[in-house]
Amino acid sequence: MKMLVVAVVVFLVFAGSAPGLRAEEWMLMGREGGCVTLAQAAARRPLLNGISTPDQLVAEIRRQGEEFRRQDILKGDVTVVQVDAPGLDLGLIFVPPSLCR
Repeated sequence: MKMLVVAVVVFLVFAGSAPGLRAEEWMLMGREGGCVTLAQAAARRPLLNGISTPDQLVAEIRRQGEEFRRQDILKGDVTVVQVDAPGLDLGLIFVPPSLCR
């Protein structure tokens, strides 16, 4: 299922994103292509409290001493970021709001 989500994200990035877009606000992409805010996600995962960017999440995971993988998927100025931390059972895809349905 995780690979399907990544494939959908890559398709959205390369198929129809607005050129010149740089995410200043991040959302998390869900399984069906819809998105949730980081505040909504934090209600379910306390690790996300106070997190508003992928860099902040990576810093928190690093602070906890957990292993992680960060992958930036780029097209022009559009960035989608996948962060996986298996030890925390975490796999998130950060997207700009324009990629959400």
